[in-house]
Amino acid sequence: MKKTPIFAAIALSLAGNAYASETPSSPCASADAPSPYQYSITAAPWAAETNFKYSFDSSGADTKYGTPTSELNFKGMKSSGVAITLDGSNGNGYRTLTLSLGKGSGSNGTMVDDDYYSEGYVGTGNPTRFSSTLSDSRMSNSFMLSYGYGSVFSFENPIISEVRLGYGISVAQHTFEAKGLEVLEDPYNMYGSKKELFGKDVQIIKMKNQQLLNSLDLGLKKTFSNGIALNAKTNAIFLGLMRTEDDHLKRQDLGSPSFVLTSAVYGLKTDLSASYSVDKLTFTAGANYMFLTPYDFNSNAEVFDKNDKSIGGVPIVSHEFKQIGYYAGATYHF
Repeated sequence: MKKTPIFAAIALSLAGNAYASETPSSPCASADAPSPYQYSITAAPWAAETNFKYSFDSSGADTKYGTPTSELNFKGMKSSGVAITLDGSNGNGYRTLTLSLGKGSGSNGTMVDDDYYSEGYVGTGNPTRFSSTLSDSRMSNSFMLSYGYGSVFSFENPIISEVRLGYGISVAQHTFEAKGLEVLEDPYNMYGSKKELFGKDVQIIKMKNQQLLNSLDLGLKKTFSNGIALNAKTNAIFLGLMRTEDDHLKRQDLGSPSFVLTSAVYGLKTDLSASYSVDKLTFTAGANYMFLTPYDFNSNAEVFDKNDKSIGGVPIVSHEFKQIGYYAGATYHF
């Protein structure tokens, strides 16, 4: 794999932040020395639904079909797990570390594999499919580790009680799989009379999605006198790297992985929650939504033959990740 400029950008970003203070000062804070950090730990079970899509233009790959575009669309992959968060604040600054682990749960999602004539692909004209297949899909497992730090601003007014401004970095890996292969459209009779090429217990695709994300974070909190609080947080993902390894297990002409997509991405993660505090405990319930999409850097998907040798790249058309999640947790304050 060739190194991409995004690695250098991320390295510079991390190097710059290495010089930042772990306890940033706030203009609204007292001139006195900051108090010691007060820590809390949170355990929050969660459930999520993930959608993932990629497509590439395989120009010249098969002259029989001109210049087709291939699209894989994973929808409705359900997963669940638990997130453990360690949070510290001293009134001026904060720092937080979160580890989240999960696996597939509930009903399977679906994966539709569509092949289009490129001159008729969505966005360039009337889409013309020459192949469409359906498989069951699921998220096998999920891992995420994030760290953030920044400044805390406290207010006494009817609208807002606390504002957090900071920087965050996270790494994540999600594994998807698809089983079975049912023919939906076959206008050129490529598959013959068979409408089910593989049974639902036969794994045909295994996919690994990796993310390295840098974000600017904004958190808002309104605390009421009865212990109830409303919280809103936004992570503006301005510099990210998303890498997907796609292993087509039944393609004898391709290697393992079969395709590797690497994209510089941007996106957004929003989180809304309500909490109730009593003594040293806080109980929270909330929901969040996240999406990632590539910058337009004309990235390529690298293709590997049956000998696991790269045979070149094909232009990436789309490379998108979306997830909606729900959680409920308990926090203990030290």
